[in-house]
Amino acid sequence: MFVKLGIIAVILVVGGLLFSSEITSLFPNISASITESLKDDISNLSTKTSDTLESRIDDVMIQANEKINNGITEAKESSTIFLSNELTKINPFESLTSILD
Repeated sequence: MFVKLGIIAVILVVGGLLFSSEITSLFPNISASITESLKDDISNLSTKTSDTLESRIDDVMIQANEKINNGITEAKESSTIFLSNELTKINPFESLTSILD
């Protein structure tokens, strides 16, 4: 029984060694080397992480840009209202009469 299992194991190992390039071409995602598989997994993880980080940074930048634009718009409106109110308070005739007196 053990002899039969040993023969089958040897045939599988020799077949794997002889046809490793064909196995890799048929199953490209399954690598024969553990280190290559780990490198691919780490590369995929870093790619996903950087993509997620870029999208989050873009979202934060968009929100910050909107808040800054809203603040600038509010400052413009309030300064326009303030200046128009102050300009209406100025009376040039009264200023001239006070200077001439």
